[in-house]
Amino acid sequence: MAEKSKDEKKTVLKAIDNLIEKLDKDAAEETAEEKKEDTSFGLTPAKVNSIEDWLFYILNSEFFITDDYYAVCLALSFNKPFVFVESKNCDEMQKVSNLLSQLGLEERIVCTEDDFKSKEYLFRMPIRYNKVNKVLDSIKKQSYEWLGAQLEVKPDKSEVEE
Repeated sequence: MAEKSKDEKKTVLKAIDNLIEKLDKDAAEETAEEKKEDTSFGLTPAKVNSIEDWLFYILNSEFFITDDYYAVCLALSFNKPFVFVESKNCDEMQKVSNLLSQLGLEERIVCTEDDFKSKEYLFRMPIRYNKVNKVLDSIKKQSYEWLGAQLEVKPDKSEVEE
């Protein structure tokens, strides 16, 4: 068991090193074409041929690293541990920041190399999804109520509680 733990830690540290290396490279590169060439952070990306493949890989991942708002939403839906790597897309960043701050998970946003190094513990620290899911349920309930008010329809209580 201890051997597996050491191997897992080495794998996580290698992934962190690769991501930091990639962040350094991205900071030095200025053209969009160069940034499109390799976005794998030194990790082997899953071969995705369909939406089903993409969802399968997210659902079966042990840890999720993304720079996409919708991927963060899926990680939350599937109760997967994750980090969000800050993107140059301001709209994306603002949406993720707003969502994660509501859930008390804003520390899961990684912005710089130093930030990434200082947050290495996130790869080992589980997300307390029991708390997160309660907040998400509350947000869903408010959303149903707001939508019902906008449509002048009273939502069925059994649907809101689901």
